[in-house]
Amino acid sequence: MRVARATVFAVACVVLACLAHLVGGGMVHVDALVTGLALTLPAALALAWRERSLPPILFVLTLVQAGLHTLFGAMCPVEAVPAPEHPAHGAPGAGMLVAHAWAVVLTALWLARGERALWTLLRLLLARGLRLLWLVSGGFVEHRPPSRPVRARACASPSFAPLRHAVVRRGPPPGIVAVDDRAW
Repeated sequence: MRVARATVFAVACVVLACLAHLVGGGMVHVDALVTGLALTLPAALALAWRERSLPPILFVLTLVQAGLHTLFGAMCPVEAVPAPEHPAHGAPGAGMLVAHAWAVVLTALWLARGERALWTLLRLLLARGLRLLWLVSGGFVEHRPPSRPVRARACASPSFAPLRHAVVRRGPPPGIVAVDDRAW
């Protein structure tokens, strides 16, 4: 299960980073995609040991997108990169930043919903499996008497002990005085 979750995470990261990089005006080679997947998958495997919520997924995706952007830029020939998007100092242009930000947000939302759905399904299957195990192991048989007699315990107030969790809603609402018709 960890490998499947990590693979989905890594593939989603790399594919959406590639699309964001292309939309932002950059170039991506196949070697960069394979290298990005090879670097992202082990990191995803290390994080896939428990359920993750949106904030950690968003944080990790931001780091992964920045790393993949750097990788795609480093593996692209200099003459193929448009000048406005990658100035001489290597900083990405506004279009590239917006594209990668959208990739981070959309991927994080998608993966967080998938995580929640997967873990809900696993909990449901576990509960059903435990119930089936309980039924198969003898849970459907009538209750057996205990092996030794049970002594009765003394209750502090026997008249109200069984009703301690009951909500009393009988009688008139508070603040209304009852009038006796027979007195008139």
